[in-house]
Amino acid sequence: MYQNRIRPRHGVGLTLLCLALLAAPVWATCGGGGGGGRGGAGQAYKTNWMTSWKKTLSDAELKEQGVLLYFQPRSSSEHRFFKTKWPNDVSKERFFYKVRGTSEEAEKMRAQYRVEGKKHHVFICDWHGNVFKSFATTDRAKFRSGALKGPLYGIQRSVKRLRKKIAQNTAKAEKALERKSYPTAIKALKSAQEYTGYPEVEQSKKLWQQLEKEGLSQLEAALQLENPERRKKLNALKRTFKRTGVEKAAAKALAKENGKREASVPAERAHDDATMKAPSLAERICAELFVDDGSTTIAELVDAAVQEGLRHENAARYEDALRAYERAVRLDPKDPVPLVYLGELHRHHMGRWDDAERAFRRVLELDGQDHAVAVALHGIGKMTIWRGDNEAGLKLLAGSIERSPTALCYRNLAVYWNTEGDAGKAFAYATKAYELEPRDSYNQVFYSVYLLLNGRGEQAQRLMAAAEFDPSMSYNYACYHAVRGDRDQVLAYLKRHFYEYEKYAAVRSFEMAEARMDSFFARWLEDPEFKQVTKLAGKTPWLREG
Repeated sequence: MYQNRIRPRHGVGLTLLCLALLAAPVWATCGGGGGGGRGGAGQAYKTNWMTSWKKTLSDAELKEQGVLLYFQPRSSSEHRFFKTKWPNDVSKERFFYKVRGTSEEAEKMRAQYRVEGKKHHVFICDWHGNVFKSFATTDRAKFRSGALKGPLYGIQRSVKRLRKKIAQNTAKAEKALERKSYPTAIKALKSAQEYTGYPEVEQSKKLWQQLEKEGLSQLEAALQLENPERRKKLNALKRTFKRTGVEKAAAKALAKENGKREASVPAERAHDDATMKAPSLAERICAELFVDDGSTTIAELVDAAVQEGLRHENAARYEDALRAYERAVRLDPKDPVPLVYLGELHRHHMGRWDDAERAFRRVLELDGQDHAVAVALHGIGKMTIWRGDNEAGLKLLAGSIERSPTALCYRNLAVYWNTEGDAGKAFAYATKAYELEPRDSYNQVFYSVYLLLNGRGEQAQRLMAAAEFDPSMSYNYACYHAVRGDRDQVLAYLKRHFYEYEKYAAVRSFEMAEARMDSFFARWLEDPEFKQVTKLAGKTPWLREG
C-alpha cells in the first residue's frame, strides 16, 4: 500500500517484485492495499439523468419519446434500481429525469405530481409531462423493468389513443351542451382537464370554460331568488355541475346562507384524495395496451447474475462467483459490466492474469460504458506495471482517470508514488481517492494510513473508528499498525490477510513477496515470526526468489 522500495535481506529482490508493489485492486489489498475485485469499485451501472426538466421534455418532444420521471425521497438515497442494468441501458436512448432535494423547483414538481412521503415514485410520461403509468415503492422493494418497458417504449401508441379518446369525448360534450345536458358534458370533458400539450385538450378546455360560464350565469340568477327557492336552486346547481367551479361557488353561497365556514372544503379534499387513487384516462389506456405479464427481461437476468456473483465474491466463494459472472456475460455479450466483474475476479482474487486481460480487452472493444472502461484500463495498467513496464502502465492509469475518475485508480497511484518515494504525490492521490468516496470504509482505512504518515494522527484515528471492518482491509490494518510500531497487530492482520482472506496460492505467495518488499515492515524482516508468516514469498508464476 505504501511501499518504498527496499531490498529484502532474504533474496526476493527482483526488480519485477518491486514493480509488483505498485498497485492493487478495489476491495482487497493486493500490492499494498490499493484494493480490487468486486467489479473494480462496486456496481458499475449508472443511470444517465437529464439535468433540466424543461430540456428533458423539449428533447423528448423532438423525438416523440417517453420520459421516465423519478422522485427521490427527501431523506433517502437513490433507489438501487437505478444502479442496475436496465436503467443504465435505457437511459442512453430514452429520457430520464430525477427530482431530489428540497429546492423550490423540486417542491413545486412534488406538488404538481402529488408526491409525498418516504416512498420512491416513478412516472412514465409523454413529452408534455402527462402521466401514463405510475409506480411507488420503498427502499427495500423493487421496481420491475418489465412493467416499465412497455409504457416507456410504447408512449406514441398511448398518446395516439389518448388524443383520439379526448377528441371523441369533446365531440360528445359539444352535443351534450347543445342539449343543455350538463352532467353528460362534464363527464365527457373532465378527463381531458388532466392533460396538457395536445390540440384536442385545448378544444376541450374551451368547451369546459363555456360550460362553467353557463353554470355561473345560472348561479347569478339563482342568487337573485328569494328563499326557499334560492336554496333549492343552489342545491340543484351543486348536483348538476358536480366536479366543476360552479359546484364550489354554489357550496360557498350555501355556506354563507347558513352562516357557516365553507363546509365544502373538507369534502373537496376527500374527493381529491379519491381522484388521486383512481386511474386516469391515460393510465387506463396504457393498461389496455401494455399488460405486464410478469416476464423477466434479459437486463433483469443479467443484473441478477451479477448480483449473485457479487454475493459469492463477498463470501469468498470465488468459483461460484466465476460461474455467475460468466453466465451474465453469456446472457448479454455486449454488456461491459459483467466483463469487468469477471476480469477483476480473475486478476485480483484468482491470479489468472491472462483471463483477466482478455475480459478487460473486450470491455475496451465494446467501449460503451465510461466506468467499465476506466476499471478495465486500470486493471491492464496494473498488470503492465507488475510485468515491468512502468511507463506504459502509468499511461493506462492516466487514461483510466481521464475516462472516469475512480477511488480505485487514485489509491493505486498513491501506492505507486509512495513506492517511488514521492510522499507528496502519494498523499495527494490518497486524498483524491478519499474525497471521491469519503463514506466508503475501504477508502477511510486506506486514507488513515497516509494521514498517520503525515502527522495527522487524530484524524486518522477518527476515520479508523468510523470504518466498518472487512477482511479485505487486513493488509491495510497491518500497515496502519506498522506505522504505530505495534508488531503483534501487524503479524495478526498479515496472518488474517494471507491465510483467511486470500484463497489462491498464486495470489497469496505473490502478496507475501510484496510484504517482504514493503518498507512498512522493514523492521521485522529478520523476525522469525514475520518470516514464517511470509514463507511462501516468491512462489508464483510471475515472481521467483533470487
